[in-house]
Amino acid sequence: MHGQTLKRLAAEAQEATDRGAPLEALALWRQALDLLPPGTGQHAQVTAKVTALSQQVDALGLAAPLAEAERKRSGMPKVLASMGALGLMLWKFKFVLLLLLGKGKLLLAGLTQASTLFSMLLAVGVYWTAWGWRFALGLVVCIYVHEMGHVASLRRFGMQASAPMFIPGLGAFVRLKQSPVDGREDARVGLAGPIWGSAAAVVALVAAVLTGWKGLGAIAHAAAWLNVFNLVPLWQ
Repeated sequence: MHGQTLKRLAAEAQEATDRGAPLEALALWRQALDLLPPGTGQHAQVTAKVTALSQQVDALGLAAPLAEAERKRSGMPKVLASMGALGLMLWKFKFVLLLLLGKGKLLLAGLTQASTLFSMLLAVGVYWTAWGWRFALGLVVCIYVHEMGHVASLRRFGMQASAPMFIPGLGAFVRLKQSPVDGREDARVGLAGPIWGSAAAVVALVAAVLTGWKGLGAIAHAAAWLNVFNLVPLWQ
């Protein structure tokens, strides 16, 4: 039924592999996998290709940050050491913060989706009535960053997903259009949200310390607890 489409996807995936574009090849093989019925030999073969490419993309994604960290590794700067526990936390989160800042384009792109923007505004309005607009806006931004962490990880593995959708009072979610092929991918995608969200909480905490505004501290506190709660395996 999908013979011609599968041949085209396989050819394009092989061409992408030959020119050194594993992420593009991974996305193409995932499209092919969606067309194959589970339990068949072809499905098993394509699943193996997706798993192998996913591991390759995973390794490539970790290699650059680890190499950079090794190159720049040194003792904690005195200015951070003087800040005590906060300085230690900033030191440990510095690479996450740099990653978050480097993903600014992706964060802005998410706001171009009407469903995301409108549901965000609705959430801000609901939280505004309870805690004021400053806290509401800060909390929603932290939740948005959390969800975009999931989106970034899904894109990294070539998986398609919806834009973040907010549900006032409950948080937000991203609907997967393709499923992870193994527990490793599932864990990477699942942890990306709390990592990005925790980085956003750290940014709010630093801003609170620098400005002295307690509202930012409250935002950081709430965002941190939301990310901790997100790690609780309620599905088990």
